[in-house]
Amino acid sequence: MIRTITFLLILLLTHFINAKPGDTTRVVTHNKVVIKTNPGAGNTKYYGWGTFPKTGTKYQKAFAELTFKCAPGLKCGEWDYLNYIYLCNRRGAENDSLGWEIMRFITPYGFYWDQNWNHTWVFDITDFAHLLHDSVQIMYQHTGYEANHDRGWEISLKFNLVEGTPWRDVKNITRFYTRSVGYGNDTLFDKNVPEDTFTLGEETDLMRFKILQTGHGMDKPENCAEFCPKRRYIVLDGAVADESWVWRDDCGENPVFPQAGTWLYDRAGWCPGAEVREYNLDIAATPGSTHRMDLDMESYKTTSGGANYMLSTYLVEYGKPNYNLDVVVEDIISPNAELRYKRVNPSCGSPKIIVRNRGGSAAQSIDFLYGMDGLQQKHYRWNGNLKPGQWDTLDLPPDFARNNSGGTFKVNVAWVNNRPDDNPSNNTATVFTGNLPPLLPNKFVLYCSTNSAPTENSWEIRDMFGKTVKARKKYPTANMVYRDTIDLPEGCYTLDFQDTGAANPNYMLNEDGLQWWANTADGNGFLQIRSLTNSILQRFGADFGSSIRFAFTVGKISDPAVPLAQISIRPNPAKDYLMLDFSSYKPEDLNDVCHIVIHDIRGRKVMEQNIDIHRNSMPGLNISALSTGIYHLKLTYKETVISQKLIKQ
Repeated sequence: MIRTITFLLILLLTHFINAKPGDTTRVVTHNKVVIKTNPGAGNTKYYGWGTFPKTGTKYQKAFAELTFKCAPGLKCGEWDYLNYIYLCNRRGAENDSLGWEIMRFITPYGFYWDQNWNHTWVFDITDFAHLLHDSVQIMYQHTGYEANHDRGWEISLKFNLVEGTPWRDVKNITRFYTRSVGYGNDTLFDKNVPEDTFTLGEETDLMRFKILQTGHGMDKPENCAEFCPKRRYIVLDGAVADESWVWRDDCGENPVFPQAGTWLYDRAGWCPGAEVREYNLDIAATPGSTHRMDLDMESYKTTSGGANYMLSTYLVEYGKPNYNLDVVVEDIISPNAELRYKRVNPSCGSPKIIVRNRGGSAAQSIDFLYGMDGLQQKHYRWNGNLKPGQWDTLDLPPDFARNNSGGTFKVNVAWVNNRPDDNPSNNTATVFTGNLPPLLPNKFVLYCSTNSAPTENSWEIRDMFGKTVKARKKYPTANMVYRDTIDLPEGCYTLDFQDTGAANPNYMLNEDGLQWWANTADGNGFLQIRSLTNSILQRFGADFGSSIRFAFTVGKISDPAVPLAQISIRPNPAKDYLMLDFSSYKPEDLNDVCHIVIHDIRGRKVMEQNIDIHRNSMPGLNISALSTGIYHLKLTYKETVISQKLIKQ
């Protein structure tokens, strides 16, 4: 045993020493820990230590994965309880006790799930990453009062630290307060959340106000604070710097569905069976300046009952950007087999990604290369204005090849603003695509039995380009069977069935599927796909919340004819860089070097260079040393020769 431990420690230390930018270190602090409530105290605490990279290691990104399962031999937990994850004690270069909440989670209504159920949630904790070094103690706190003899959860908590230079260095982080704050009259909230005065460090270029806030309790007259949307104000130096709603309006889209309880009700900053999302407000800062910050809530008076907000607030101070151009693909939403994206996967049509600008300059253009790993890549240029720190969700043009094979899907940021960006270590994101959309006949029947609220329902079928090819805007009659015969050509499609229309006036609630135990006024309905001979091809659960999205194929999808491999050179005119686009080549053909010669208008050779094209679909050529003027460029790659005029700006 001693030899085994020593060997593992050597491997771990070797990894920490040899880690390169982009490498990910994984640290598990809680491995298959069974958690239960303590009805006598209302909370239970579970501590775990993790050995993180040594002090001085920088992280460009950090995220945690929380996995829940039904505990062995027990039923899953029954109620939607608050769970908190705290960073407690640190040992090593730092020897302190913080007790800071870094994540929050609400358990699902899982009492009737079986032992096969599991789900993983992901939390971005990059702002706290600089605190995770050497030995760190993490405390998982589970609250609640349900019985603990026959139910519980098995949890695992894993930290993933992507090493490299961050977008900005965190110069300081300050916790303002972590507390339960009463809400029910004009002075109660203000009394418990007083104004703070703070002075920024001399290297602070950007300040971020970070808020974790969830509302609880059901008072009168508005069922605050759990079920009432209220406005929050961030007041900086006496002026309102930000106004936002403490509310989450997408509980009916929760990927953890169906649940036993009222899972689809929207709530004050949370949904049952979901991570609590941080709210971040970034404001440009003057180094060394002093400010006053106050957090206020919309005025409200209760007539009876009690309400409260659970608050954790921080001030994060950042230095200047470490890169001028740094665009990163934060996540791939589809195609993606992860459970958190099962509402939109398997998918047809446009790959959907989340992209963030982590540089100091705005991104006006981004060149993406993407596709199934090992197959020919597609090239897409996005144009817009993504400001520093901003993120956006983008749809890429459909990738036909991914519909014919499973495996790994890859997206690469090749160029930003017509040049390679400054941080290549975070340019590529990959995901496992999972199962392909199922095959249906070209003719089938969409079979819907409406409930007592048919006006809530509608559907459309879109092709892989997002064009609506079939649709029904409404069902006019309650408790009626509708049979819509669908005839489609070969292709890949998505059925989007909605429960978001006008609600039943007898029970003003939509986004509750075709059948839900808490809304008996709407009655029961169901949705199926049947063959022309009435056999059932696909069943859909009636308790689906807001929508059903179902991707399917008709016939065998053929890849479009592969064009002849071409090389394009752009931009032209150019300032500092030329992009050499080999994306029309198959990966196995990118196995040589290209030879480039540039002559000026007098015929004098001013540049000659060999560029390695091995697996690099979009290499760059730095021409910043050339003087402004007109040149002649000749590129040779295997049997291909390109000769063209080049204008250097």
